[in-house]
Amino acid sequence: WDDLAAETVPLNSVFFTGSDKGYVAGGYCNELGCSGEILKTTDGGTTWTIQTIPPNTEVLNSVCFPDGSTGYFAGDNGTIFKTIDGGTTWSYQSSNVNQNLNTIYFPNATTGYIVGDIGTILKTTNGGFPVGMDEKQKSLLFGMNKSFTTPGTTNEKGSGLGMILCKDFIEKHSGEIWVESNSGKGSEFFFTIPAISKERIQELK
Repeated sequence: WDDLAAETVPLNSVFFTGSDKGYVAGGYCNELGCSGEILKTTDGGTTWTIQTIPPNTEVLNSVCFPDGSTGYFAGDNGTIFKTIDGGTTWSYQSSNVNQNLNTIYFPNATTGYIVGDIGTILKTTNGGFPVGMDEKQKSLLFGMNKSFTTPGTTNEKGSGLGMILCKDFIEKHSGEIWVESNSGKGSEFFFTIPAISKERIQELK
């Protein structure tokens, strides 16, 4: 084995997406707090560069890339990071747990598993995509003046017109549509359509 040490901080996991490009997860804790670290190589490990991630990130314990650009890091206190551009940018994902997450594995682009402390086992079937909406997002969902959309479960783009068209169609049939949602948990959509139209009700009167 050749020593390719790039950092003096503890390094916990390595994953290569090809013969040259790879990523390392690690980090450290001291009296000032904890700091996660991500390293990247594009020359088979000869050189490594520290990636820019949000400050005050927990120690990262595991890394997995189901394809060349989409990757996940799991760490302490339920930390999960995701990138869809090969590590240029990173976003938090909600794990809904506070346990340390030790190993992450994706057999395909959307299905993933994480194991952690105290018997923790997590599973996603949509790439870990955060679900649910906050109050501001809900207020924009059916708006006619400005379309609202988020990436799909496989990062596909939407037009933001789907719910607007649904609302218009249902209201033309004298119905109502609404959503109940909690950020990080999920959404439920409801609609009602009368058995007969308001016009027909008036006729029967």
